[in-house]
Amino acid sequence: MSDPVPASRLWLWRIWTTIGVLVLVVAAWRVLRGPLAIIVPPLALAAVLVYVLNPVVRLLSRVRVPRVLSTFSAYAVLVVGLVVLVRWVGPVIADQTGELVERLPEITEDLQRGINQQLARAGVSDRLAVDLQSPATQDAIQGFLEENRDSILNVLVGALGFVGRVFHLLLTVVLAPILAFYILADLPRLERGVERLLPPASRGEVVDVSRRIGRAVGGYFRGQLLVATFVGVASATGLAIVGLPFWAIVGVFAGVTNLIPLIGPFVGGAIGIIVALTVGDGGTQALWVAAIMVAVQQVDNHLISPAILSRTVEVHPLTVILGLLVAGSLYGLLGMLVAIPIIAAVKLVLMYLLVTRVPSMRHLAGDGPGLFPDDGEEEPRSGTLVALGREMRRTWERRRPAAEVPRERGESGSATSGGGTSRD
Repeated sequence: MSDPVPASRLWLWRIWTTIGVLVLVVAAWRVLRGPLAIIVPPLALAAVLVYVLNPVVRLLSRVRVPRVLSTFSAYAVLVVGLVVLVRWVGPVIADQTGELVERLPEITEDLQRGINQQLARAGVSDRLAVDLQSPATQDAIQGFLEENRDSILNVLVGALGFVGRVFHLLLTVVLAPILAFYILADLPRLERGVERLLPPASRGEVVDVSRRIGRAVGGYFRGQLLVATFVGVASATGLAIVGLPFWAIVGVFAGVTNLIPLIGPFVGGAIGIIVALTVGDGGTQALWVAAIMVAVQQVDNHLISPAILSRTVEVHPLTVILGLLVAGSLYGLLGMLVAIPIIAAVKLVLMYLLVTRVPSMRHLAGDGPGLFPDDGEEEPRSGTLVALGREMRRTWERRRPAAEVPRERGESGSATSGGGTSRD
C-alpha cells in the first residue's frame, strides 16, 4: 500500500495546477481576441440555436424519428414561426418605418426648434442659426476641411471598418444556422466522442457537471426568448392603447433589448419616453409610457420570469454588470447576450470544485455547524446555493468508491479532535 501524499505537496500541486489553468485561460483569451476572433460570434450564435432547438430534436428522436429528419423538422418549425411572425407584424412595422422616414426631417426640425427655444432662454438663441449658403460659412467649412484632413481620413477608414463589421454580421447570420444544423444532427455522436476522450476515473463527474450546465444554459436561452416575446407584445399593446406613435417599433425594440439583463429594460423604456416627448403628446403621454413599461417589467419580474427561468443559475447583479461590460467591450451585443450563461457555467464548475475538492468550503453544501440542525433532517430551500451545493456533494459521494468516504471522515474527525475540542 502506497504512502499517502503529504498535505504540503498536495497543496503545492493544486497551486501549480491553478497557475497553469490561468495561463491557459490568458493564452486562449489572446488567441480569441486575435486571429480566431472571427469564429467566436458564429459559434456563439450556433450554440444559442442548439440550446433552443435541441428539446424539439430530442423529443422527435424519442419517437424514433431519425436525428437528421428531426433537425430538419425543428428548423421547419422555426422558419414557419418566423414567417408567421413577419406576416403578422411585418406590415405594421413597415408602415411605421415608412412614416418615420417621411417625418424624419420634420422631427429633426422640431427638435432643433426646441433646442433653440431652450438656448433662447439662456441668451444664446442664435447658437444653432447657421446659414450654410453664406460666404463666411463656406470659407469656414473649407478651412476646417483643410486643417483636419488627417482626421477626416481616419473617419473614412472607420467607415470602411464599419462596412467590415456589417459583413462580419452577415457572415455570422449565415454561418451560425449551418453550424447549428450539423451540431444538432450529430450531437449524440459528438457527446459520445467527447466522453471517450475523458479519463474513466473522472468521466462520470465531468458528464454530470456538463449536463447541469446544459440544463441551466439551455433553460436560460429558451426562457429569455419567451420573456422577450412577452415584453415585446405586452409593451406594444399598452403603447398602442395610449396612442404612442411608432408603438410597434418601440415594442419590438423593448422586447429585443430585454434580452440584455438589467440594462435592456431601462433602454427600452427610455426609447418609449423619448418618442412620447419628441413626436408624441408630450409629458402626459410620457408618464403613461413610463407606467406601462414599469407595469410590464413588474409582471415579468414577479410572474413570468420566475416561472420560466426557475431552472437557471442565479447570478449576482454586480457580477452581471461586470460581465456585461467585459463581454460588450470584447464582442459587442452578441457578447452581452451570451455573457450571463457563460458566467453561470463558470459558477457551476467552481461550485462543484469547492464542495467536492476543498474541505474548508463544504459549508456551501450545508455541512458544518450553524447552518442546519445536527440531525441533518432539515433540507435547504430548493433553488438556493446551499441546495445546489448539497446536491452536487451527494452526487459526488455516491459516485466515489465506498472505501474513500470512511477514510475521509476519519481524517476530518481527527482534524477536529486536534483542534482542541474533545468530550470526556
